[in-house]
Amino acid sequence: PVDSPWDETMFRRMPAARPTFAHRAIAQLSGGEDPLVKHVITQNEDGLHRRSGVPEVRLSELHGSAFVEVCGNYASGDSD
Repeated sequence: PVDSPWDETMFRRMPAARPTFAHRAIAQLSGGEDPLVKHVITQNEDGLHRRSGVPEVRLSELHGSAFVEVCGNYASGDSD
């Protein structure tokens, strides 16, 4: 087995997870022209803030997202 802080079964269940009332409330408060919530910062990788409707320009996913792939060479600045 690979050393990982994540349980493999969590990644299989993650796509079925749904935003909670709290996620949807934050999305509502961060929408519009002059939102009450200016920016949402999360360390979760589950994508629930994004799926709840938080505008992408107002969302920072500190540890990334389990649903977005990034080339390791590109991320490290190595273009080869």
